[in-house]
Amino acid sequence: MIDFSKVKARVKELTQGNKVGVIGENTKIYQDLIAEGRRLVEKAYEEKNFINRTYNLADSYGSCLFVDGKEYPNSRYYLHNLKQARTPYKYAGEEVYGREAVARFFDNFDKAQSKGRIMLVVVAAAPYARVLEDGISYGLRHNYKVLAGINTKLEELKRFYGGDVRTMIGQ
Repeated sequence: MIDFSKVKARVKELTQGNKVGVIGENTKIYQDLIAEGRRLVEKAYEEKNFINRTYNLADSYGSCLFVDGKEYPNSRYYLHNLKQARTPYKYAGEEVYGREAVARFFDNFDKAQSKGRIMLVVVAAAPYARVLEDGISYGLRHNYKVLAGINTKLEELKRFYGGDVRTMIGQ
């Protein structure tokens, strides 16, 4: 997740010095951030080093923009237009479909975190994504890249906008 609550100077620059009013008026920066979210999701998946068996983890990649306590309209993005997984993945006794995991993640996201802020959230929402990334499960030979492949891109985006990056992976 990237918190852009401290972007006033950058917003002013991106809006060509026009007076910036309330957060809701900055549609150019929102469209730019939505596009960045899509690029980050695609780059993260491109950089992954796990093997797709069920495609549920792949289906759990997504991004969404939250502005001033609300999900910004039409900002939700899923890696695949159509669900790729045909069978669920069983995790902790529960059947998981990646698309449902990411949709549930965004539906249940604590939007209050974005009150007075602009937040771009990029996530791999499958509950086992964190286990793979941290390499903490029995039988794993190493840490897998789930979102780790975009760390540099996140830092670049953070510097460009003057935001704050917080890691959110899995549930």
